[in-house]
Amino acid sequence: MIKKWLNDNIDEIKNVRALHCYGAALSIIFSFQSLYWWKTHAGDNLSIKSEAICWPFFYDCSRFRLFNVQGNLIIFFLIGFFAIFNSILFYKKKIKLAFMGLIFLELVSFIIILLDYRLRLNQNIMIFFTVISFLFIKSKENVIPKLLVFFYFWAGLLKIRPEWITGKAIYGHLLLIPDNWKSQAAIYVIVLELFFIWGLLFKNKFLKCFTLL
Repeated sequence: MIKKWLNDNIDEIKNVRALHCYGAALSIIFSFQSLYWWKTHAGDNLSIKSEAICWPFFYDCSRFRLFNVQGNLIIFFLIGFFAIFNSILFYKKKIKLAFMGLIFLELVSFIIILLDYRLRLNQNIMIFFTVISFLFIKSKENVIPKLLVFFYFWAGLLKIRPEWITGKAIYGHLLLIPDNWKSQAAIYVIVLELFFIWGLLFKNKFLKCFTLL
């Protein structure tokens, strides 16, 4: 039964070129994730010599750490390299291999995140559920736009607070936008995420493209 379920999902991807491209894009995301971990010194946090900050439901995570800082950096590099390779498999229409490769990337990423609570960042959680929906939920062409709308809508709801609306939550300087316009820019983002994003669900291609733009 599980084999049939997996084959049905693989066949659905095989038959739609857009899903090949989407699978390739999801694979590449893991290379950016590993690069982000390297840039933010996650290898230090995950080292066997560092103090572990574990998830509440996985309090003994330090027991499962296997590498020092250098070893973790090598793991990040290998993940990034394999992610690019797996993206090429999707592009070359080697869908079954690419599908299993994406499962592998998802599993490795999940295990790494479990090893330290500091890796719980929103983008990691979003990557996890985005890949899960692509791999294991049928009618992908219908599910993917709804998932994107869901992410944006809830992100918009979380921004309805004084720190964001006043622009104080936006640190540093914005490209091409004066600092005294930060509040207006912040409010625009809320409008975009709560209202404009629903254009992705319209059947009209012009409205979909306009929303993406």
